[in-house]
Amino acid sequence: MKIKQRQQINIIVLVVSILVIGSVFVGASLRLKRALEASDVADAILGASFERLMLRTDLHRSGSERSKIQLLAKHKQIGLLLQRALKEFPDAEDQKTIRELISLQDSIGHLSKTLRIAQEQQRQAASVDPFKQEVQDRLLIQLNTRIYETIQLDNKLQRSGARLLTSSLLLAGGGILLVLIVVSAVTIANSVWVTRSFGKRITMLRDGAVTIGGGDLAHQIPTEGDDEFSEVAVAFNEMGARLGILYRDLTRQIEERKKTELALRQAHDELEQRVADRTAELREKDRLLLVQSRQAAMGEMIGNIAHQWRQPLNSLGITIQQLLLCYDFGNFDRAFLERNVNTSMDLIQHMSATIDDFRNYFKADKERTEFKLSDAVAKTLSLVGESFRHQGIGVEVREQGDPVVSGFANEYAQVLLNILNNARDAFGERQTREPKITISIRAEGSRSVVTISDNAGGISEEIIDKIFDPYFSTKGPQYGTGVGLFMAKGIIENNMGGTLTARNSGDGAEFRIEV
Repeated sequence: MKIKQRQQINIIVLVVSILVIGSVFVGASLRLKRALEASDVADAILGASFERLMLRTDLHRSGSERSKIQLLAKHKQIGLLLQRALKEFPDAEDQKTIRELISLQDSIGHLSKTLRIAQEQQRQAASVDPFKQEVQDRLLIQLNTRIYETIQLDNKLQRSGARLLTSSLLLAGGGILLVLIVVSAVTIANSVWVTRSFGKRITMLRDGAVTIGGGDLAHQIPTEGDDEFSEVAVAFNEMGARLGILYRDLTRQIEERKKTELALRQAHDELEQRVADRTAELREKDRLLLVQSRQAAMGEMIGNIAHQWRQPLNSLGITIQQLLLCYDFGNFDRAFLERNVNTSMDLIQHMSATIDDFRNYFKADKERTEFKLSDAVAKTLSLVGESFRHQGIGVEVREQGDPVVSGFANEYAQVLLNILNNARDAFGERQTREPKITISIRAEGSRSVVTISDNAGGISEEIIDKIFDPYFSTKGPQYGTGVGLFMAKGIIENNMGGTLTARNSGDGAEFRIEV
């Protein structure tokens, strides 16, 4: 084959090679462009989420109208970016992540709206409502949790965009390098006998391809002459320059992501600390409520002790007076003295047992134990029986079986005592004729049930849904703390896994304890 024909073949091969390189470069550029767009969307979502977190913190601290408007605008911007991300990320796992982000976006919007309404109502209220304040705090914790979950998913989407960009870059470089190697091999095979004339140029192209493929994107291949070799060298140099720009951009984005991840970790640590502080605060409030409940109950117990001791002290005084009278009338002998001593000791032992009963009532349960409901009811009635008899309150106990409960006996007795004292107070307020309390004990399947009903006229329908709220009382601050029924419900439902409900039945109210 003549040299001219060989040259023509080489020209054709070179033209085809340039077209292939161009096709690969265009395809790689399009893939890189889409990968960059997806990565930019992921970065924008993460940045907007972080800005929303900062705006949320600023709004919580200042409550300004400007912060609220900026927060709503940023929330809307994130929603638009998520819709765009659905188009930019074709992978099924990324689509799932984006839909989870959209769901969290809707949840954050709903929680933010609910929290703003609650805060507006709180500002318009004449006084601070602790319960509403606690609801606002819990809404704020849920909102911060949703924002933290959003940032985590944003970070995951950002990493996916980075992987897509990296894989596109590697695929483009690998594809171009592979095409170049094939083209070089074909060119060398067709130009064996003209190696001397074109060997230097081919060697330069080969060395340049190896250098660029090895990562030296700033390398420049000499472009001597105006033949096809020079054109190929120019294409190599342009490709290296573009790849260098992409590499520098990628390096810059990686550094920015590292800074963003550091800021996210700091925000995460701050949120965790806030949650821990708020949890400790709520626990302290619960402890104070329990202390207030027991202090109120202690006041009730002191009154009950006075009623329990009044009759024995009176009998003891009469017994002591008999000693002097019998001595004056000459009827004083050892048998009489022994009877009076025994009677006095019985009264003293009865009074001592009364003190033991009240002391055991205030002793905290350390472990769950099994106890009979009838024993708990009897124990409670022994504490208030004398007081109830003094006020003319009748108590009827109806037992259907003798169910056993696993829980805390003293706390259960405290619940019964709170309900009985509330019924006694209702009798006194309404001057009920022939006041009566009926206590029913029975088992329903695997559950034990105690109902306490009275004939004091019932509970107003306007407040019956609020009687278990903390600090809610109809007795006034000098007579009630408003924590008795709240703590009773907490003991039954939180500590013993049961339910405590109230309703109006017949001539009064009925409380139902189910464990």
